[in-house]
Amino acid sequence: SPRDLLYFVRRLITFKALKALPTSPRAYKYHFFGPIMASRAFTLLLLLPLISAMVFTPPRRVPPSTFTPKPSSSSSHPVPSPSPSTFSPPEMFTESIDKISPLTFQDFYHHQMSWMEENLAGLKEITETVPAKFVKMENEKKKVRIIQRYFTSDLYRKIRILYYDGGPNAQVFNSLLYPSYDYDMPVLGIDLLQFSHKKHLTVIDFQPLHDDHPPFEPSLANIKKEYPELNGQMSSKFYDETQFFSKELLFARFEDVELVNDKLYPAFEKYLDQHHDMISGQEKVDDEKRAVLEERQREYDVYSAERDPATGMFGAMFGKEWAEDFVYGQLFSLSR
Repeated sequence: SPRDLLYFVRRLITFKALKALPTSPRAYKYHFFGPIMASRAFTLLLLLPLISAMVFTPPRRVPPSTFTPKPSSSSSHPVPSPSPSTFSPPEMFTESIDKISPLTFQDFYHHQMSWMEENLAGLKEITETVPAKFVKMENEKKKVRIIQRYFTSDLYRKIRILYYDGGPNAQVFNSLLYPSYDYDMPVLGIDLLQFSHKKHLTVIDFQPLHDDHPPFEPSLANIKKEYPELNGQMSSKFYDETQFFSKELLFARFEDVELVNDKLYPAFEKYLDQHHDMISGQEKVDDEKRAVLEERQREYDVYSAERDPATGMFGAMFGKEWAEDFVYGQLFSLSR
């Protein structure tokens, strides 16, 4: 039996070990462990626990593996790849990021969305083509966020709508409607800003692509007369009013928040309607003129990107690199 075998091996090792020990006292003269370490007995004694373990220790059981192999690519039942997600455009905020401040220009956003759906043939949203980081961005620490949407239609090659929610510090609604290159029409620019709940800066204009006197200005003059509160003088700090601005632009600085709904909102509605009415009555231009319009829209984007004061604000909130890419690559994409 294993026990008898062990008993025999132990007796044999002990006998060999004792026989190997030196009998002369001179062997222990220099160090007690010296002769033992040098003897065969030490080696034999070390083998005892090893032999015992080999005889009496049962083999270790390996638990069943829980690993589940992945199907190979050649399997008849491959793992299905995820289906592409359906694009969902960003929704307009229902409340400000601080839960308290009003979304001052949310009615402008909703009106323009409804207006486009009701009036623009061939309207199609193209926001999906824009990198996600430029469609929706938020800085939770600084309590600011932004959403942006893009559209195209039969009459407009690109429509961009942006809303910036900075709580009590800033509320911004910005939109640009670029006519199709087939129509010799100005760009409709809308830029409405509110700071600290009371300071407002607003610009709405048919931004002409040509330096000569735009033929559409008389039709705007009648609308402008209705809103003397919006007939301010634009500063030349950032823009040259002689380039890409008409004489009938609506420009205002004010602190009376009541003007937003009483004056600015109806003027905004009328400028939208007027622009659509005018472009709807236009004849398509020939190829030579079309090339000129395309170049002028590119020059408009270059001019606007280089002078846009919002670049600094975006940089402070979302980083300089993001701001540069956003302004040059998205807001005014023909500038690159």
